[in-house]
Amino acid sequence: MSRIKVLVDGQLNGELKAAGKKLVVVDFTATWCGPCQMIAPEFESLSKQHPDVVFLKVDVDQCKNTAQEHRVSSMPTFHFWLDNRKVDEFSGADRNKLKSTIERLKPDTTFSTPGQSLGGGRGNYQSFLDNLESKQNQQQEQYQKQMGSNNTSSNSSNNSTANKTRPTSFEPNPIMKGELIEMGFPENRAIKALYNVQNSSSQNAMDWIFENMDNPTIDDPLDVQVVAAPAAAPAPSSTTTTTATTVAKTPDNPHGIPTIHSALCDMCKQQIIGIRYKCKVCPNYDLCQACRDLKTHQADHEFAEHTEDIQNYQLTPEERALQKQRLDEKVQEIRKKKAEEEAKREIEREISRRESGKSNSAAVEKWKEDAAKREAEKIRKEKEEDAKAKAKIKAKIEQDRLERFGKKPATAGASAPVAKPAAVPPVVPASAPKEYTDSTIQIRLLDGSTIKGTFPVDAKLIDIHTFLSKNTSQSGKFTLSNTYPRKIYTHDELKSISLKDAGLVPNGTLLVSKM
Repeated sequence: MSRIKVLVDGQLNGELKAAGKKLVVVDFTATWCGPCQMIAPEFESLSKQHPDVVFLKVDVDQCKNTAQEHRVSSMPTFHFWLDNRKVDEFSGADRNKLKSTIERLKPDTTFSTPGQSLGGGRGNYQSFLDNLESKQNQQQEQYQKQMGSNNTSSNSSNNSTANKTRPTSFEPNPIMKGELIEMGFPENRAIKALYNVQNSSSQNAMDWIFENMDNPTIDDPLDVQVVAAPAAAPAPSSTTTTTATTVAKTPDNPHGIPTIHSALCDMCKQQIIGIRYKCKVCPNYDLCQACRDLKTHQADHEFAEHTEDIQNYQLTPEERALQKQRLDEKVQEIRKKKAEEEAKREIEREISRRESGKSNSAAVEKWKEDAAKREAEKIRKEKEEDAKAKAKIKAKIEQDRLERFGKKPATAGASAPVAKPAAVPPVVPASAPKEYTDSTIQIRLLDGSTIKGTFPVDAKLIDIHTFLSKNTSQSGKFTLSNTYPRKIYTHDELKSISLKDAGLVPNGTLLVSKM
């Protein structure tokens, strides 16, 4: 039978209180998570190996409120609790780390002699706390040495310290970070905002996020290492003692047990045990006894001493709801403004598109109008050329008729009436026909344009063909033709017929035709 208890939403806090002094291991998992399913058998095996440890499992899809309350953002995530306080956590399916963390945090609650009461002597659980205190004292000593070496090196440094290098790590304020996450901002955005405002306040960080919301690089990772605050140490038993700090015995604390505060020292970053010094000027600034004795904080700042654990000011549910409402309103306002700007830009784009369309339509209509004019002009010229050709042919026919009539002989044997001779007008000798040596030829090309040229009257039509090939854009196979009477010349005719033979003297018109 499995020792792992699967919880429903809202059940975790009750189980943590019911566990008492036992170590509680909580597995935040999901059915769709591959690493979660991979480490599940190991989690089951560890629950059987450690019967004195409470193993709980929380499905984040079924327990959304619980996962949000404990700020679980990745799966699997393991939380470790002692005496209703979280003492460690990590994310990822690391079997070795899960096993070693359980063995490190699990208190040995057995005693050397049977029947001895928990408050009657120093059992193994007390030894566990003593070891923990010893490790913390060693860390305090190392920190003090480091502070001393830093002070020495700073005193011996020259003016070049003004050019400080950029820090390679950053530790966001956990309280401010939690407030920003509770207000609905992503974790990476909250960390980046706190980095840019140097942990000044959550309000400044929120203002920075709003100012840079449209920046495409707002969610890019920081170029420095983000250092998480160390986990809190486990709380001691109410009847045990510790040697970390001397505390006077009181009716409420008859054994003089030092208090393990739910706060970290803002200098050494260790959990405060014994007396907690809270600065009255700097908000939420706490020091432990060792760091307070160093007197490195500003001398004019006063500190309040607290021997009992206190909580920093937390927003009430009403205040959080109001702040969340204001944040939502701010986000909606920004989104509305962006939507209005985008709608305005879309209208401007549509107007520009329509104006461009109108311009294009006007250009097309003008082109069509110009093309119609060119076509009408071409037809008019063709009609004029045809009319001229017809008039020329009629004049030639009339000339031929008159010549034939003048040469017609009288009919033989016919008796002609004898008429009285009429007066004969003086005969004016006819002028000899003019001889032309050149002819002006007008040629209409395939694109409707015309070209004129002067050629010898005995030039062949093939000469005109060659002239067009060399001096115009006519390419491919083409030939020449007359307008009236319509005649298309073959290639052999172009070589044999001259301008005079074609009746193109002293001028004439030829058309270019495709073959």
